[in-house]
Amino acid sequence: MAGNAFLAPAVRANIWEEGEAQCHVSAPERVLSDDLNDAQLADFMKVSRTLTGMPLASLQDIRLGREYLVRFAKLNVPGIDLGKLLTARDQTTDAIMNDKDIRAAAEQLIYLWYLSAFFLNTSVGPAWVYGTTDQYEQGILWKVIGAHAPMMPMKPFHRDYWAREANLA
Repeated sequence: MAGNAFLAPAVRANIWEEGEAQCHVSAPERVLSDDLNDAQLADFMKVSRTLTGMPLASLQDIRLGREYLVRFAKLNVPGIDLGKLLTARDQTTDAIMNDKDIRAAAEQLIYLWYLSAFFLNTSVGPAWVYGTTDQYEQGILWKVIGAHAPMMPMKPFHRDYWAREANLA
């Protein structure tokens, strides 16, 4: 009995971000009635190249583009219309961004490629709605600034990489 006096109370783990409401937000989604096709992917990639200013031509870019197309097609937010955005595939960046009917969708597409997230009004207020960790790691932003995604392992890992001079070429 005397030993019981020294038992510590149960410890509750504090999982990183578990309690953050913003880390649990989701976007309203619609059920896709039809499979997305290669023509839609081609249009999505074309308008993505225009809006991001990036070539987005590698197999990895195409794979990521397909994932983003599915995420975008499921997005069920008034004023963000993927169909209208895809019809703008041959327009210039200025024309797309100055078109009030597709500007909101264009902004979301840029966020998606650079940060792998949508920026939406949610139940907890305006919030970033992220996809997978792989999508987060592949965000264009990290390539542009010459860094790896925060809180993700650097690939390939180089010991003491932070102590070396930056290579921005």
